[in-house]
Amino acid sequence: MKYDDYEKEKKKTHDKVTIHQLINFENNEDNIKISVVVPVFNVEDYIGACLDSVLNQTFKEFEVICVNDGSTDSSLDILKEYATKDKRIKIINKDNAGYGHTMNLGMDMASGEYFAIVESDDFILPGMFETLYGAAKKNDLDFVKSDFYRFYGEDNTNIIKEYQKIDYSGEFYNKIFSTREDHKMYTLLMNTWTGLYDLDFLRNNNIRHSETPGASYQDNGFWFKTFFHGEKVMFIPEAFYMYRQDNPNSSISNKTKIYAMDAEYDLIKNYLDEEGTRKNFLDAFVYAKYHNFHFTMDRIGLEFKKEFLLNTSEQFNVMKNNNELDTSLLDEYDLDILNWIIEKPNEYYDYKYNIDSKHYEFLKKYLQCRIDIKNVGSKDNDIILMETTDPLQNFYAPDWFTNDIGAGHVLESNAGSLDLSFKCVNDGIINLDFRGMNYVDRNGYRIPIYIDYTEIIVDDEILVSGSRVSWHDNPFNFQKKVQNGQIINVQIKWKPLNVHSFFKITSDYERLLNTLSNCRIDIKNRGQSNNDIKIIDSDNSYDVSKPEWFRDNFGRGSLLTSNEGSLDISFECINDGNLNIEFRSADFRNKSGDMIPIFIEYQDIKIDGKSIMDENVVVWHDTPLRYSKVVNNGQIVNINLKWKPYNNSNFQNEELNRLRKQINDLTIENKKLKAFNESLLNSNS
Repeated sequence: MKYDDYEKEKKKTHDKVTIHQLINFENNEDNIKISVVVPVFNVEDYIGACLDSVLNQTFKEFEVICVNDGSTDSSLDILKEYATKDKRIKIINKDNAGYGHTMNLGMDMASGEYFAIVESDDFILPGMFETLYGAAKKNDLDFVKSDFYRFYGEDNTNIIKEYQKIDYSGEFYNKIFSTREDHKMYTLLMNTWTGLYDLDFLRNNNIRHSETPGASYQDNGFWFKTFFHGEKVMFIPEAFYMYRQDNPNSSISNKTKIYAMDAEYDLIKNYLDEEGTRKNFLDAFVYAKYHNFHFTMDRIGLEFKKEFLLNTSEQFNVMKNNNELDTSLLDEYDLDILNWIIEKPNEYYDYKYNIDSKHYEFLKKYLQCRIDIKNVGSKDNDIILMETTDPLQNFYAPDWFTNDIGAGHVLESNAGSLDLSFKCVNDGIINLDFRGMNYVDRNGYRIPIYIDYTEIIVDDEILVSGSRVSWHDNPFNFQKKVQNGQIINVQIKWKPLNVHSFFKITSDYERLLNTLSNCRIDIKNRGQSNNDIKIIDSDNSYDVSKPEWFRDNFGRGSLLTSNEGSLDISFECINDGNLNIEFRSADFRNKSGDMIPIFIEYQDIKIDGKSIMDENVVVWHDTPLRYSKVVNNGQIVNINLKWKPYNNSNFQNEELNRLRKQINDLTIENKKLKAFNESLLNSNS
């Protein structure tokens, strides 16, 4: 009966659009073991490398069915060149009808025992078909899959790659399982292209791609159906498939396809209804839909996120009310997030995304860790990323990190925790720097972004447990000697430490917002040319400098600034002298260079425990509060002070009033960011 359904669906597919050409299909070889389908749409930059990798397989008994889905570039011409040189290359040239139609047509025209998918911007390693076919034939499998590599690069010879396991637990490798019976299989990494499928298994069960428009998520339904029917399945812990991450024209890069995932999962639900088994597979359905929700939220544009989130919340609420929300495959963390999405979607959105889109990428930097990895030795020293638990991390090898002692790599993630493994290429010394992100605003000012690493474990050696705060210029460093081929395992947990990060609204206002709350203290031990002071203790965040204009024949001065609102600091006097301290506000000027008075209200100033104020004092840069005393060489001076911005001045200045209005307008956003910041810290504590 299923095969009859397949024949009906096959006819619908073939009648859907015009097929203009069939090339090399008159070659009906008897020895075709594998039919490889390559869907093609405007991939002129990649299709050559893809086909070369298939033709270079150690296993030779295959056909390659290239289905051109109405390409408008030179893809079809390239296909024809290959088909002229090798008759195993077959071409179906048709009008555009989307990814699902393209895949189904290729599958229907296949004549091999087994079916494989190779996406046209990817490529495969030489032993893929030999290994998978051998396992499938030996064990009479419905399908077999392997691990794969994610990669970046222009061709298949000069790339950055990272190893990706299908099964992180490792319990399912090299064993025969029924994916229909063991629903834990649905928690494995979803993909369709690392596998080899028995064509009779697909046709007898009418397993096809949905033919919805475009090229998004149609592989989800195909994947779900293969697992639904799979009785004899194997997973192999080797990687052969190279999955491209940097094709700008990939459908995954389309930020506006909001509901393609919903359409696909509606079709999966209908399929389960037709099979009469929806209730038995709700655990797998909920797990897959939940994780694809997050994948979609990460992919689509910020302007679409809230709409999609609210829609998904409503769908899960309906399932919950109908007693169809089987969450048994979700772990505790994911279950908490799902309940949050269901019960308080607006709160979840505010926590994750309620930031003006122009600030969103900036604010994400406060969640990101950065790890610089280098195997130091000879110019050929390198590392290969084998595995990470964050599929969305950024991993790259910048030119500035490559020199005559090896190639360096940078890994960035905002997942909050990360397990990664990498292989060392050649003997050397592995160097790991755990940092925060590097950030400079548009005015050229450095913005320190602090990350609190709460756990760092390298090869079971606990390096950090509790807290280690780092930023870009002050990383936590680890080194060890390594040998060629050695695997290094790293486990990391971190949280943002934005309370010390000058967390601001936008780069245009970063300097301004700092300035309005900054106190400035000018300190000079006057005497002879080598008179100075040395900071020896502080409980607060501050910046200190010794500008050249503050140096003369009477000594060297120190300039200290802070926007914390309070400051406790101690310093040592170098040489006898006359200590001069001036408590000011920041020196702020407009674009014309005119001084704009910024007022600071000092509420308390104690020097060596004694207050020097009878009441609050309002100052600005040109009218500081001054203090002086005679000091001896080695004398310790302690300062304790409190202050706040003073924005109620009657000082009439058009520029100042404009700046104050900007700050007032930003008050609400400041409160949002403060709440956002606190929620991040609380959620990661």
